[in-house]
Amino acid sequence: MYTPLNLIILDIETLINKNKHYILKIGILIKNSSEQIYKMYTPSSDPRLIIDSLFNDVVKFSNNKEKIFIYCHNLSKFDGPLLIQFFLNNRRIRTERIIRTRNGLIYIQIRTQNRIIILKDSLRLIPKSLKKLSLLFSTPGKTHLPFNPRAVTKPPKSINSYLRSDLKIVSVVLRKLNFLVTKNFDLNIYTQLSLPSLGLSLLQKINPEKFLITPGETTKKFIRKSYKGGILFCKVGKSTAPNLYDINSLYAFSMLNKQPIGKPHITKSKDINNIFGFVQLKSIKFPNNIPFVNKFRSYYFSEELRFLKNLGVTFEIKKSYQFKSSYRPFNKFSNVIYSNKENNTNIGEAIGKAILNSTYGKLGVNEPQIEDQTHEQLNNIYKMYTPLFSKSNKRFFNLKPNSNSVAIASAISSYSRLSMLQRIFDKNLKIDYVNTDSLIVTNTSTDLPLNGKIGSFKRMTPKSFKEGLYLNLKSFILSKERIESPQVKGAKFGTIEKLEMVPESSPQIFYEPRWNWKQADLFTQTRKIRFGLGYNLKGLIKEGSNL
Repeated sequence: MYTPLNLIILDIETLINKNKHYILKIGILIKNSSEQIYKMYTPSSDPRLIIDSLFNDVVKFSNNKEKIFIYCHNLSKFDGPLLIQFFLNNRRIRTERIIRTRNGLIYIQIRTQNRIIILKDSLRLIPKSLKKLSLLFSTPGKTHLPFNPRAVTKPPKSINSYLRSDLKIVSVVLRKLNFLVTKNFDLNIYTQLSLPSLGLSLLQKINPEKFLITPGETTKKFIRKSYKGGILFCKVGKSTAPNLYDINSLYAFSMLNKQPIGKPHITKSKDINNIFGFVQLKSIKFPNNIPFVNKFRSYYFSEELRFLKNLGVTFEIKKSYQFKSSYRPFNKFSNVIYSNKENNTNIGEAIGKAILNSTYGKLGVNEPQIEDQTHEQLNNIYKMYTPLFSKSNKRFFNLKPNSNSVAIASAISSYSRLSMLQRIFDKNLKIDYVNTDSLIVTNTSTDLPLNGKIGSFKRMTPKSFKEGLYLNLKSFILSKERIESPQVKGAKFGTIEKLEMVPESSPQIFYEPRWNWKQADLFTQTRKIRFGLGYNLKGLIKEGSNL
């Protein structure tokens, strides 16, 4: 089993003053071939000295010549932005390479004292909180933060034990996860930057066939339009006593269908029965008995159009890209990962579902190109970068996007929609909302089959609610008797005291009023939110709304 000889865990605790983070304490856990060492660092009048002291110890207690790996559990948006300020203003540290995505930093490579040090984000590799990870991997329990970061001026005595606990959780989790991945798939996690990249590596290990072919830019844009579109259903308005059903790993189930592979080519055929790929329509006409809301799209995956044709929908094809098809790409991969997940064994118990979902997501996203920047360029780019400033400083340098396989990702999404939409025509179901992995039903007279099989409704569903508000194709709110923790999709709320739907004479897409949550104190305020669908949502909302 491969483990870096120099594996170090780093954690930073800060105080917050006037919405700015200041380092309160830094802790590291150094695990080398012979010993395990905890070190704590408190900043002095010159904060740069703490970084010098920290990296002196990192080099001192690490094996000679080998690269040093440091993991932080949220390097991307917290530890990384704090550390990089010191790296770029310290002549003893040369920042050699930075990799980032739109979600933040994922990799920092520096050189100091003639040693290469690489910082990575364990949260990107295992996207769960330390509290959940401590339960999944049976580590010492996650403790509560023993102080209020907005109310302290110096480190409390309990901060050392708190840091030691967090450092140990991350260290144990990484080692256990690496053991499971190595044992089951002969891979190591330390060469991966994120869970999606680990998922793709597992996919290629389980099924080594080369089927992930990136189409040209024009073809990719064409396919992506069908990825974002397709057919969906939402009964905009209000319902009483809705039940929410979720599906067991629907994307993994959809992977088992035949997938578009190989290099696409434009086909002259106008018969959907002769096309497997992606289609642009000149026109489409729905019968009056078809309830789909999303009728305005003109780009589709061919299998969605076959489904619509069987329902009596007529359309005229303008252009299409033809692909070869195969059932083989994901068959073994989905079954192996899901089997481990369902049986609560090995890697499945920890991150089986996350691997399945992130692998699907990885196929359709644009990957940023890795760029090397000089120390001077990086200094200009990051000189304003702080954790609280990160949202307004989204692009640091131009990233040239590459694609993995948007064709397969679009096909998986379409198969998922089709799997759900077939339920609409069940006369025993009163359906209010359907998306790619959930179904909301009111007063069903049919007992939907609940089991643990992939693609079936989950055993623990349905979740029952008092009232449902359906705002648009991707937004709904399901409230219980006491509306303290509503089920929300497409919008995030804090505590909601009262909800009411009222007609709106002139629908518009905007929210009012807007305010910034700069104060730490909680307060209550009434808001009126317009969603542009003929309804207003009135609510008394407090704490943490980000609409």
